[in-house]
Formats: sequence, C-alpha cells, structure tokens
Amino acid sequence: MNKRVGLGIAGLALVAAVWFVWNGDRDARRINSKLDDLVELLEKREEHPPLRMMARSRRVAGFFTPDAEVLLAPVVTRTVGPDELTALHHYAHTQAARLSVRISDRTLEINPERDAAVMRFTARSQFTGHQGQREQRVDEFRLHWAKRDGDWLIQEAATIPAIRPPRPAS
Repeated sequence: MNKRVGLGIAGLALVAAVWFVWNGDRDARRINSKLDDLVELLEKREEHPPLRMMARSRRVAGFFTPDAEVLLAPVVTRTVGPDELTALHHYAHTQAARLSVRISDRTLEINPERDAAVMRFTARSQFTGHQGQREQRVDEFRLHWAKRDGDWLIQEAATIPAIRPPRPAS
C-alpha cells in the first residue's frame, strides 16, 4: 500500500510539473508571437489605402494596456493611451515609403505569480522616406508585459540607453 501511495504522489508531482512547464511555455509562445505580430504591423513594405493604414494603427494600440508607459526617446517619453499610440503609428507610416524592423537577442522572463513578464531585445530598423532619405537605427528595448483577462499586453515600452565609454581625462 505504501508503494502505491508513493507512486501516486510521484505521478501527481509529474503531472503538476508537466502542467507548470506547459503553461510557462504557452505564455512564452503567446508573448513572442504577439511581439512578432506587432513588428509585422510596425513594418511598411508597401503603400496602404488610408482606411487600411488607420486599421493597422488601431491594431498597434491594441497590443498595449490603456495606461501604457512609453519611453521611446526622443519620440515619446510619457504615459500614452490608445488614441495617441494610434496617431503615432499613423504619422510614422505616412512619413515612410518603407520601414523594416528585425528583432534579435530576445530574452524573456515570466513571473507567473504576478502575471507579468519582462522582455529585452535588439531592434534593427531601416527607414526610407518618400524623398529617398534613409535612416538606419539599432536600439535596445525593454517591454514589461501584463496579463489582463488572459491576454498579454505591453504595460511599458522603453529604449535602453546604450552604455557610453568614459570621456577621456582632459
């Protein structure tokens, strides 16, 4: 009988461990997938009709909590709501003929007890304006995700300042 109880407890522990790992992996997959979907909306490969562009801009705002704090220096450095995020995305897309974004060095830490996660990554972007002007950027980002009603949303987005070498002594 003791052997059966021991095997039963071991079996329950195994089921609990598999459930915990599966749940953690599911949240990681959801967050990573959401970032991939957001990047796709941020990119501009072709001109869009005005209504489609506005719909895409509204979808971008849907990735953020209503009280998201956005610290993307030097463009935005404050708490913004969905309307302002929609307007910022729409403005950026009207200025760009093409915009590409590539994500690398992605890390994700999930805190399941708090329904929170922190993601860090490098974004390489290439902007081409309508007059042919070009700009390339490489930025480090930190996103704080919050799980709201079962959906992962960005609660804070910030660029991470680059470490600068010390100034030479004069």
